[in-house]
Amino acid sequence: MKILMGIISILFFLLSVNSITSSENLKSSVYETKYITSESIDVKKKPALSSDVIMQIPYGTRVQVKKTDLQVSYEGKNVFWYLLENQNSYIIGSDLSDKKPKKQKKYKVTQYAGWESCPDIEITLYLNNMEAELSASFRCHVDMTTYKQTGSYELKNDYIQLKLNECMEYTKDDDGKATKKKRNGEIVNLFWFNNVHAWLIEDDINKINFYKKNCEIKANGRYSFIDCCEFYKKDLELKKNKTEWDEIELSNWPDMCHEIYYLYSK
Repeated sequence: MKILMGIISILFFLLSVNSITSSENLKSSVYETKYITSESIDVKKKPALSSDVIMQIPYGTRVQVKKTDLQVSYEGKNVFWYLLENQNSYIIGSDLSDKKPKKQKKYKVTQYAGWESCPDIEITLYLNNMEAELSASFRCHVDMTTYKQTGSYELKNDYIQLKLNECMEYTKDDDGKATKKKRNGEIVNLFWFNNVHAWLIEDDINKINFYKKNCEIKANGRYSFIDCCEFYKKDLELKKNKTEWDEIELSNWPDMCHEIYYLYSK
């Protein structure tokens, strides 16, 4: 009888252990909430350091990830790869935390745009802990327009979506007179182009696609820019050859050659 009770006890123990082990395996197979603790982290197409970068995720961003059994040696340590939810892409676990980090680091992207006519544009975007802040200034001759928008951001499949709130826009003319008006809220999508280490918005991507035989995305050190100069020069020459364009119109025709710069500072 004692032997039988012992066997039953052992079987019960083994069943309990098996139940716990199965539960742990189930837990490790579901997605967990983590936070990015470095200023930014590369999202890889495959779980390999040499794999293509799909995009970057800013500091403090909340992500849903699943731990894989794949490891990599990174900065002298062996770390696991994590699969991002709803994305067939991976990030390393060295810069992930269970706790939301403090708002002390900001991911910064600055756009500069310049035309030989006008305006000159400078837009700086800060992303931090799911919050977005955008400061902009537009100058045309002596008029200056400025505004600051706040909002939030979230990760999509292969881009970051900004949701910016309405704000007040201020303009000062050459006489020093200031006016203001309401600027509507907007949604802006940022797409990462790893070949030039820069973000582009949809308008610029559409422009490149429209002029794809003439415009280029180039990199120059820490700067990246869209170059449509050759297209605009050819376009201007075509217009000059048209008989319906008189000398007055041609003299007022602006030089449309421009370059749009994107500075990514890390």
